[in-house]
Amino acid sequence: MKIGSYRPVAAPANRLRLIVPPMFLLLAAVNTAPVIAATCPDTLVCNMEALSIIRDSTKAYSDCWGFAANGQEYAITGYRTGTIFTRVTDPRNPVEVGFITGPNSIWRDIKTFGTHAYIVTEGTGSGSGLQIVDISDPENPFLANTYNATFTTAHNLYIDTAAARCYVVGTGSGMHILDLSADPANPAWLGSWNNDYIHDLFVLNDTAYVSPIYSGTLKILDVSNPASISVLASHFYSGASNHNAWLLQDHRFLLTSDEANRGHVRCWDISDFKNITEVSKYQIPGFSFSAHNVLVKGTIAYIAYYANGLRLVDFADPYNPVEIGYYDTYPPYTSGTYAGNWGNYPFLPSGTLIASDQLFGIHLLRFKDFTGVAEGTTEMAGHPLRLVPGPNPFNPATMISFTLPGRNDVTLSIYAPSGRLVRNLLSGTLPGGDHSVRWNGLDDGGAAAASGVYFTRLTAGSASATAKLNLVR
Repeated sequence: MKIGSYRPVAAPANRLRLIVPPMFLLLAAVNTAPVIAATCPDTLVCNMEALSIIRDSTKAYSDCWGFAANGQEYAITGYRTGTIFTRVTDPRNPVEVGFITGPNSIWRDIKTFGTHAYIVTEGTGSGSGLQIVDISDPENPFLANTYNATFTTAHNLYIDTAAARCYVVGTGSGMHILDLSADPANPAWLGSWNNDYIHDLFVLNDTAYVSPIYSGTLKILDVSNPASISVLASHFYSGASNHNAWLLQDHRFLLTSDEANRGHVRCWDISDFKNITEVSKYQIPGFSFSAHNVLVKGTIAYIAYYANGLRLVDFADPYNPVEIGYYDTYPPYTSGTYAGNWGNYPFLPSGTLIASDQLFGIHLLRFKDFTGVAEGTTEMAGHPLRLVPGPNPFNPATMISFTLPGRNDVTLSIYAPSGRLVRNLLSGTLPGGDHSVRWNGLDDGGAAAASGVYFTRLTAGSASATAKLNLVR
């Protein structure tokens, strides 16, 4: 793989990092299938742009996370000997701002809560436990405390920010729940659950969707009382190697990833805990690689798929997932089930994506979605063609107003950020003058569109205009 010239990143002298200018890659068309979203196995990138790659020669990276503060954006990345903090506000020129030394390990997971970052690892020895890093000054992060009262090693963690609770799993003594509300740097232990080994989890509204990777199940727990946790559902399924879970935004559907040879990402209807049903699954055909971590933003699943890189799959229709983009962080290799893209973070306000690769470092990427179409107008007969939606934000409906300088063939449509057509509102010939069209928040099938950002596009002859909509349910 030709990666071009190198430029040093600001970093401590004993750990030189390099920015690798992203290589030029041919964009390929997206292939889709009704249940398993397929892709072209001979291509490396689709609808994605590499902004920069940060790596050194140690091949020592693990999971990643991110946060925004004081108008700046930051990536946090696990490293064999600690945790790297990098300013990525300008993703083409990232700057390392801190490094927190920790136990030596190839596993490291990070989450944030307010002005603190929380780090766990399976490494032992000096500094083992839950590291708590003060990021109130994000340019100068420092280790504020290490919690080791009830465990010293862990595989993963999840923070329910609404409840101010930290859930730590894979500890060897079960899942531990810590209270962050009173003093985030000095958590208080609330309880534990050790009926099964939990590899990872997602928590919302006192309900934990846990991944007991070795038991062949998907489990859902009531964690409202950490001292007395109960099982709400336990669903066995064939081929299970349940590594992680994440809810879709409507909370009716849950995604899980199977970390195994030819592992899937599965979509479950969990509306009835007594009748959990698999409705679709995503797998890259022709490879033995495993899915690893899946996170969800809006309707899009961001899947760290090891040697097949970062995959973006739209689950707006959970029964028919559609692959909309991918970027191969591990392009030279066609073997190695558990090598490649470890984790990703899609929640930065700017849209910059963070992806970590065990060998090839930190990748800063951008998805070339529908938001790449600039909001604005083109002129029609010397007059600007404008779209004015209102109210905006809206719930449940909005009026989209526009003015035509003369009679013309017109289309008015609603799109998801991925470019997926949600609703065709108008297609026909209209006279000149003022017009308004109502969108009631439904898609072409009559189903309610989920909360989130949408785009309305008007075309009139060769002119067009685009405006952003915010549906808040």
